[in-house]
Amino acid sequence: MKFKIDQNLKKIAKAVGRDPEIVRFELCERYVNAGMIVDDFMLYNESFATATKDENAFKVCDIFRDYLGVDFIPAPLFDALCNLVVMGGGDGECYCPECGGRFEEKERIYRTISPQTYEYPEEYEIIGYIYECPICGEKLETTEEL
Repeated sequence: MKFKIDQNLKKIAKAVGRDPEIVRFELCERYVNAGMIVDDFMLYNESFATATKDENAFKVCDIFRDYLGVDFIPAPLFDALCNLVVMGGGDGECYCPECGGRFEEKERIYRTISPQTYEYPEEYEIIGYIYECPICGEKLETTEEL
C-alpha cells in the first residue's frame, strides 16, 4: 500500500526533507506494520482519517511524530496527514493511477489472421487487452498483457 502523491503528501515530504515517492511508501508502511491500516481494496481512494477511524488518536500521532522526528506535530502537517489518500500497489500488480484499485481484464482485442472457410474456422490473434478498475471505473487499453 501507499499514499497518493498530492499536495498533502508533498507538504509532509518537505517537512521531513525526503522525496514524496519515498514518503508515500515509508509512512504508509509504518501504519500498516502497526496494524492501523489494513490492506483492503475497500479503503483504496479513501482518506487516511477514514482508514484509521477506529484507531486511538494518540497512537496515530505517536507514529507520525516519530516519523517527523519532532515533539509536537504542527496543525498544518496533522491536517495533511488526515487528508492523505490511501492507495493499493507496490507488489508488482497493475494498479489504477486514480484510486489504487487493482485492474481487472475486461476484454481482449483480436485481429483475424485467417478467414473462415467451410472446412476451417476463422483464426484470431490477440493484439491487446482492455482493463478496468472495479472501484472507480478507470479504463486502460494496452497492446501487452499486464
